[in-house]
Order: sequence, then structure tokens, then C-alpha cells
Amino acid sequence: MQSTTEHKEQAGQVIKTVIKLQLIVVSIATMIIAINYPYMVKSTIYGGLIAILNTGFLYWRMQKSNRQIVNTPEENLKVVYRSGIERFVLTGCLLAIGMSSALKLSPLVMLISFIIGQLVFLLGAVAVRTGKNNIK
Repeated sequence: MQSTTEHKEQAGQVIKTVIKLQLIVVSIATMIIAINYPYMVKSTIYGGLIAILNTGFLYWRMQKSNRQIVNTPEENLKVVYRSGIERFVLTGCLLAIGMSSALKLSPLVMLISFIIGQLVFLLGAVAVRTGKNNIK
């Protein structure tokens, strides 16, 4: 049976690996887009980076919560809710900025690359936990 500390460290390693997977997939998607549609590269990078930033924020919050002493399950649940709300607001604001006319990005391409990054987050976490990868 794993201790809580070992479990938190393992979760941190999973998220680090998922971030690497996201970077790889976003890089490949950007190269493919650059060859076929060079004017959409910025939108692809921006959408993918939002997904990566979202995962990085999750990792940062996990590391921060590991250093804090939480006495009760209620306090722990508050930390989880707060982190979820912060990530939701951060993602929403970044997507809104990307869709504004100031950056002149393609909203559809940006959303597709964001969705791909999020799918890598979900599928990558499953693959890492089941041991079906070679990324360290």
C-alpha cells in the first residue's frame, strides 16, 4: 500500500509526463499545419499552449498543496474546488483573448488545437498510469 506522499509524487510524475506528451503532439500538429496552412500556425500554437498551461497550472497547484498542511477533508475539498475554478477561469480567459480581434487568430483552429491538447491530457494520463508508454 502506498503512502499519501508516494501517491502525490507519483501523480506529479504522471502530470510531468503528460505535459511532455502534450508538447510533442502540439509540436507535431504545428509542423503539419505549417506545411499546409502557414497562416494558421499562431492559432495552432496558441490553442495547444492553453491546454499545456492548464495542465501546468494543475501541476503547480498539486505541488503547492503538497507543501500545505491540510487538517480536514473539508479543507482538502476546498483546495480541489478552488483549483478547478481557477483552471476553468484561466482557460476561459485565455480562449476569450485568443478569439478577440486583437490577436487575429483563427478561433476554429485555436479551439481544435486546444481540444487536441486536452484529449492528450486525458488519454496520456490513462496511458501513463497503465504503463503503455516509454516517455520518462
